[in-house]
Amino acid sequence: MRKSAFFLLGIVALLSVSCSKVKEDSRLRRFVSMKMDNKIYLSENPTGVIYIPDPEEQNPEKQYPRMEITAHSYNGDVITFTLAKAELPFTPGTYYVTQKGNSMTVATNSLYSTTYTSANSKMFYITIDKIDNIAVEGSFSGMLKDVMGFSGDVAVQDGAFRALISQVR
Repeated sequence: MRKSAFFLLGIVALLSVSCSKVKEDSRLRRFVSMKMDNKIYLSENPTGVIYIPDPEEQNPEKQYPRMEITAHSYNGDVITFTLAKAELPFTPGTYYVTQKGNSMTVATNSLYSTTYTSANSKMFYITIDKIDNIAVEGSFSGMLKDVMGFSGDVAVQDGAFRALISQVR
C-alpha cells in the first residue's frame, strides 16, 4: 500500500513537470502563419528587428523607428511586414497599412512566382498583441495586391506571428 502511494505520487509529480514544460516551450515557439488564397503558409523562426533612427539622419524616410519581421516558408516564400511609429516604444495595438511606413509583402516561390503587397490597400492591418524587449506576437489580415497586376486581390486570413526581436541603429 505504501509503495503504491509513492508510485502514484511519483507519477503525479512527473506529469505536472511534463505539462508545465510543454506550456513554457510553446511560448518560445517562433513562427509566421497565414492563409492566403486558400493556401496555408507557415514559417518557423522569423527574424524581427527594430531599427532605431540615427538622430543625424537626413533622409526623412529613415527618421522614425520601424520594426521589420521577415520569415521564409518551407517552400521558399518570403513574408515581410514592416511597422513604423513616430517614436519608441512599439506598443500593443493595431497598425493599419494606410499609415505611412506600415506594409506587408509576400513573395511566393512557385511555378508562377508572384509578389503581393499591401501598398494601395485600405483593407490590411497588423495587430501587436504582446511585445517586450525580447519578443513580439500578434496577428494580421486583409487584402494584398499582385504587384505585376496579373491576378486580382488576394485575401490574407488567420495571420499570426511570434518572433524574437533585436534592436539596431
